[in-house]
Amino acid sequence: MALHDAPEEKIKLIAFGVAGLRNSGQGIFGGYPAAPSLLMLLQESKLADLIAEQKYPTNMSELGGKSKLLPYSEVDLKSNDVLYIRAASGGGYGDPLEREPRLVSEDVRNGLVSKGAAEQTYGVVIDESTLTPDKSKTEELRLKMKQQRTKP
Repeated sequence: MALHDAPEEKIKLIAFGVAGLRNSGQGIFGGYPAAPSLLMLLQESKLADLIAEQKYPTNMSELGGKSKLLPYSEVDLKSNDVLYIRAASGGGYGDPLEREPRLVSEDVRNGLVSKGAAEQTYGVVIDESTLTPDKSKTEELRLKMKQQRTKP
């Protein structure tokens, strides 16, 4: 969110800062919690310059400026400031290591899950050439991950 044509070149807003897992969607039956929501004020950004150059920023670092995570607070959003909002979604349902590997590979093919997340979160090893689960490597990885959970 950024200002456009604000009469006083600023607006006052109330930030309902929600950063932190306690405010995130909690998982159930072994599911992981959702990523936390977050509000970040980026002050004195280069957004106006990028727009003038018809460049679309693809990540926050391209905007420059000073970033500040917002708690519950009153904030003035001024010219060249950007308010970044990341909203959490729901937590997971069930143990990710119990998810059907075929469904995880479909998520990878559809761009919903990266190959790295398929391995790190779901314990599913994706075959590079077919983008399908490697059954033996997946079984081996899942066994190892379950054993690591029970170590003191």
